[in-house]
Amino acid sequence: MLQKFQSSQPAIELPEALTERQIKILKFVSQGFSSKEIAEKLDISYYTVTTHIKNIYTKLQVNSRTEALHEASRLGLLE
Repeated sequence: MLQKFQSSQPAIELPEALTERQIKILKFVSQGFSSKEIAEKLDISYYTVTTHIKNIYTKLQVNSRTEALHEASRLGLLE
């Protein structure tokens, strides 16, 4: 009986782990900061921020900031 219930629930596939820097950038994104503002806050290049954001999209398997924030929230990364 237990096997029936256990097998019927879909497995949640966890994405590749985000780095500390990627999580920090994602938190800035969640606060509404632009890539340029994030770059200034972290004292890194704008292009480095955009590369991190692209890598976040890849790891979370999303295509936009909104989707990334939703997925990160669902996974508990923004708490």
